[in-house]
Amino acid sequence: MPFHYQKYGAEHKKRSIAISAGYLKDTFSTTYGKHLSLEDFAASPEQYLASLESKTDQKFLVVPNGPL
Repeated sequence: MPFHYQKYGAEHKKRSIAISAGYLKDTFSTTYGKHLSLEDFAASPEQYLASLESKTDQKFLVVPNGPL
């Protein structure tokens, strides 16, 4: 995006960031059914296979450094 903002100027950048930030809590937000550590994920072939399917209502987040 840096080239885009250079082309249109600082005011456009400021306005675009404000608009995007306004959507972070609704349009761009998501929830996860489970939080899995890398160990949990690696230990369960079922979890791996589930990650290959696209299921909005059954999303999970792999947290590399442990629980949030």
